Amino acid sequence: MLQWASVSYGIFMCLESVTMDSWSADQLRKMQAGGNGKLNAFLQQYGIDKYTDINEKYNTKAAEPLD
Repeated sequence: MLQWASVSYGIFMCLESVTMDSWSADQLRKMQAGGNGKLNAFLQQYGIDKYTDINEKYNTKAAEPLD
């Protein structure tokens, strides 16, 4: 079973089932605002192509969490 989430980037991946206990209201709000399409569109505004190496993509100024 694979499950992984990144609230900072609004990413949730689950292949079978979710076993997490709960999400805070703030975490849910952040996840609802996210998604791959929205992230790629946002990063594109900063000249970061969706095919950019993942390590490079998530270590740019544009990808820094707002928290």
